[in-house]
Amino acid sequence: RNLLWREEPVVLIVGPEHRWAGRKTIRPEALVEEKILGGEKGTGTGRILSEFLGDLAASLTISQTLGSTEAVKEGVKAGLGVSLVLKGAVREELLLGSLCEISLRGVRLKKGIRLVTSSDLPASSVASRFCEFARKRAA
Repeated sequence: RNLLWREEPVVLIVGPEHRWAGRKTIRPEALVEEKILGGEKGTGTGRILSEFLGDLAASLTISQTLGSTEAVKEGVKAGLGVSLVLKGAVREELLLGSLCEISLRGVRLKKGIRLVTSSDLPASSVASRFCEFARKRAA
């Protein structure tokens, strides 16, 4: 089974020393000028960018693909580039000011988080019960 659990906002993050750090929004076209740090392969960020930014996504420069969201956050803090991450993954850094969130004007990026289990699992299994619990909690 493959169920949509919830949708999570995807946000643009920059380091506190970045030239955009004090801004609330930027035009999506401004991303073309920046090095973008990517996370784990297969996470779907490229697909999300294509879906929401259309042809502009092909013009973006992914300078490095790092192995985890934590590595991406550290790279952005160090000034190696900017990135797009799930907002839930940077809540603490945004509160502390070690990362800054900037909105893309006219674009609301979001990513569907899915619960995936084998269709062979009985409804009474721990995995099935957890998925049902998580789905109800998100609603």
